Amino acid sequence: MRAREAFIAALEPVKASLAVRGFSMQSPEIGGFATWITFQAERERVTLAYGPPEYHIELLIEAEQGGVSRRFSFGDLLRVPGVRAWVEAHPVEPRGAGGVGTEAEWFSRFIPAALEALAM
Repeated sequence: MRAREAFIAALEPVKASLAVRGFSMQSPEIGGFATWITFQAERERVTLAYGPPEYHIELLIEAEQGGVSRRFSFGDLLRVPGVRAWVEAHPVEPRGAGGVGTEAEWFSRFIPAALEALAM
């Protein structure tokens, strides 16, 4: 299976965890070797990207915080105390320990926890 198809197939746990929160998956955007998939809710948006050079999942969350719409990369999210505590309690698998499927499964648990922390 090619990298793009593997990424899209691996997002099923993410899709399920976000559907519970009212998110719907938008059509993939493809640019060269990179693929972006956006999940949209009423006031929040989650975008996952996958492609070169490292072929690992990148995350961007757009959410309201204090009445202002903000964008959060994974690094930004780690500065939020509740998110940092969650990541410390649920460490990421080492790279190469299961590929995109392992990453997607971890993100399926991480993203709802991050959205909860941002809502506080």
